[in-house]
Amino acid sequence: MAMQMAQSQPKDLCDSILLLHSKTDKNIEQKLFDLALKSAQRAMILNNKSNCHNLLAESNLRIARAQIGNGDLENGIRSYLNAISWAERHQQNKLPLVFIEVGNVYANISAYEKAQEYYKKALNSIDLEPLSNMQVFAIEGLAYSQYQMGELDKAIVSYSQLDTLSVFVNQIQTRIRALHYLSVIYNMKNDFEHVNRTYIKLYELSESRADTLGMILALNNMAFAQIRNRKNNDATQSLEKALELATGFEISNHLLAGLYLNLGINYQNLQNIPKAIQYLNTSLDIHKRSKDDLNCAKICNILANIFLVKGDHHNASQHALKAIDYAKSYGNMQLLSTCYETYSKILKQGNDHTKALSYYEKYLALRDSLLLIERLETQKRGDVFNKLVKAEKEQQLFIADEEVKDLMLKQLRLEMETKRQEVELLKRQSELESLEKEKQFHSLLISKKENETRLQKALIQNLEQENSLNALKIIQKETEEKERLREIELLQSETKRKELELERETEKRKRIIWMLALSFLALLSMIIGMIAIFKRNRMLAEQKKVIESKNQSLEKANIEITDKNVQLSEMAEEVRAQNDEITFQKELIEDKNKSITDSIQYASIIQNAVISDEKILFSLFKDHFVLLKPRDIVSGDFWWCTQKKHRIILAVADCTGHGVPGAILSILGISLLNEIVTHNPLIKANDLLQSLRKMVIESLSNTAGNDTPRDGMDISVCIFDTEKQVVEIALANHKICIVHNEQFEVVKGDNAPIGVGVGFNKPFTIQIKPIVAETKYYLFSDGFADQFGGEKGKKMNHKMFRDLLYSSSKNSMQQQQQILEQEFMNWKGNYDQIDDVTIVGVKI
Repeated sequence: MAMQMAQSQPKDLCDSILLLHSKTDKNIEQKLFDLALKSAQRAMILNNKSNCHNLLAESNLRIARAQIGNGDLENGIRSYLNAISWAERHQQNKLPLVFIEVGNVYANISAYEKAQEYYKKALNSIDLEPLSNMQVFAIEGLAYSQYQMGELDKAIVSYSQLDTLSVFVNQIQTRIRALHYLSVIYNMKNDFEHVNRTYIKLYELSESRADTLGMILALNNMAFAQIRNRKNNDATQSLEKALELATGFEISNHLLAGLYLNLGINYQNLQNIPKAIQYLNTSLDIHKRSKDDLNCAKICNILANIFLVKGDHHNASQHALKAIDYAKSYGNMQLLSTCYETYSKILKQGNDHTKALSYYEKYLALRDSLLLIERLETQKRGDVFNKLVKAEKEQQLFIADEEVKDLMLKQLRLEMETKRQEVELLKRQSELESLEKEKQFHSLLISKKENETRLQKALIQNLEQENSLNALKIIQKETEEKERLREIELLQSETKRKELELERETEKRKRIIWMLALSFLALLSMIIGMIAIFKRNRMLAEQKKVIESKNQSLEKANIEITDKNVQLSEMAEEVRAQNDEITFQKELIEDKNKSITDSIQYASIIQNAVISDEKILFSLFKDHFVLLKPRDIVSGDFWWCTQKKHRIILAVADCTGHGVPGAILSILGISLLNEIVTHNPLIKANDLLQSLRKMVIESLSNTAGNDTPRDGMDISVCIFDTEKQVVEIALANHKICIVHNEQFEVVKGDNAPIGVGVGFNKPFTIQIKPIVAETKYYLFSDGFADQFGGEKGKKMNHKMFRDLLYSSSKNSMQQQQQILEQEFMNWKGNYDQIDDVTIVGVKI
């Protein structure tokens, strides 16, 4: 009866879980999650053979969906991993779906590398034959992640595969999405031939389905690509054909306005300004009727720029102000920032510089705040990702631990059963053996008793004989002992008599010797005393003469000392006056030093504000460190990093001089670098150094004479182009180091400075290398290698520094920074730091 109850209970629990699942949605309460999971686990414990194993995979999957829907990402990931664990053991067909959903979770927080990992797991767990919708979902997720990570070539392969696969499984909308993203990627690669082919496919696909809206969208997007490719006449034909299709077909105002907007932009490129303005105004009117403030702001801003180029400042200002109002109304800060910049340009061209500066400052303030928000969002996504990865690792360890425990438990049960059977077998054998042994034991026991009886009789006889012998021996020993004691007493009495006689003789001799010794000592002491008295009297007479002579000398010395004391008093007064003057000068110098130090400390704050914030490295590189040790309060070294479009620019510079002069040059260098890349964001690395040298020489030129100061800087520049997947390197009197797969490469630069000096007319060269993952780049000044120290007080030299850099590169970037800093302090020891030290390391 008890067995029947145990077997029926899991089924009842499974039914209750199914009931819970039937009510589960994205807003289910946590209590229901816990109840469902606990019930399923209890069912598993009660009966491992029940079909609740399959239900547990489904249970965890449903709970994970609800947790993710409620924003509980960490517990959602844990539930997904539980679902994967159960599906791997009992429900293999669920695995692809779970992997895809986990990939979607990571994709939603922009953790595309992790998302790819799960989409690939999904593909590996799907049977290639027959083709299924699950393959479509996995490939689409993988392709989108590759696109977002900038792996454009891989994304093209995946989207092309998705295009082919969607035909077989009749997923038309998926194919349209695949073709759309292919066109976007080809646009990014400026491969306009493939862009055109892709949009033709989209058009033909829509035409075959009599999808007029799809045809219009394909023509509109094709026109946009043709505008980018400067095929404006082809773009005109595409857009006019799209408008022709739109006639008599109801399309959204947003799409219709977009067609007119693209026509306006196209005619603007054809320099047909009247038509451009006409179509842009038509698009603007449609958006006004729809109360679409966002697009109204965009079009007004475009019109403002057109009128600005025409020189029509009135219309330009009117449209710019309207754009600002629309952008404010919609609340789009990015667009508002662009509108402020446009209006600032219009005011500047209209010579209203004060107002232009005011709007430019508004543009800069918005731009900086948007950048800050973007950085905070990036950091927030990074924190969420780190929490999910931690939760995933912990859950995987937990699941692995549970599986190990299960295996160990099964193994223990098997061993216990084996031992139980062995014990039963041994027990039976021992019972048989014990019966045989019992028979033998009885026979032996009888023989033993007979032997013991005979032995006891023999022992009794032996004991009686030994006792009689012992009694005789005792009587003999007593007789011998008495005779020996008598002999001892006689010997002792004779010895005492002889000792008394010797003592009397010895006492007589001692008395005679002491009397003679005392007499001799008394006579000797009298002679010695008389000799000592005679010597003392003669010595006292001589000392008296010496004392009288010294007294005369002391009287003369006292007179001389008195004269000198008078002179010293006069000199002391002069010294006191000089000390007062020195104290006053010291206090004055201390006040000036404090003022100068405070100024330099404030200059340090300004310099730190100008130097790039290390947070930018967190957002741009996989890992990094910055080691900056100024020799003085402010530094002549600086590092600088920025991102322009798809290019990340990183530089480390060593300016002429230290302290305040070097800091001033560093601020000048940073300002000039910002100005150069702002005006030309796609500038090559060597052209950047060329422009920087020209601007530094012009900035430092002596307007009062013909001499140009020979000040400037040495600098390393690396530009990481994420679109072309290359790094551009240009170096002025600098070297950089690159580490990949334990291979250490030193890249040497040009022997030419940024400023006037030997080789300052020599053009800078550029070195281009492919970007390879897991590669470390090190940019540095020469302060570390030039430091004096060690046992012999010599320079470290560049070879020792590079060896240290290579040996420490096997650690993480943060550990490497600590190692380098500690090695520098150990090498320097008690020696002064002679130069500023800067090392920047980044990992791709």
